[in-house]
Amino acid sequence: MKKIFQSLIALLLVTSIQAQTVVFDEDFEGGALPTGWSQSYASGSVDWTFQTGGEYSNPAAAHGGTYNATFYSGNYNEDATLLVTPAIDLTNYTSCELTFYHSMVEWYGDLDSLRVYYKTSAGGSWNLLQ
Repeated sequence: MKKIFQSLIALLLVTSIQAQTVVFDEDFEGGALPTGWSQSYASGSVDWTFQTGGEYSNPAAAHGGTYNATFYSGNYNEDATLLVTPAIDLTNYTSCELTFYHSMVEWYGDLDSLRVYYKTSAGGSWNLLQ
């Protein structure tokens, strides 16, 4: 599978549905890995980049602002790298919503996938958000 994955995460919000309070927000306008964020290689060693638009102009521009987070691997090695936020404390919230924008390129009928995982503690296991 040719790995072409563009993630247009112009706005990442975790909000409390009851009070509509923004708990966490990142727009990648610094043009680099944001402070407190990290990358974890699941397969291969391809880094996320922060740029205007994406590979082959997909997407042509960020959803809002100038930069977006982009993951691109031009091979068939099934590279995968986690883009990890700093810890987000949701202790005082009973119901939350995750909102983000993303774009993926279809490559001649081949389409990669995006999965969102979470942990309930720093030493805990990753859980797939469903």
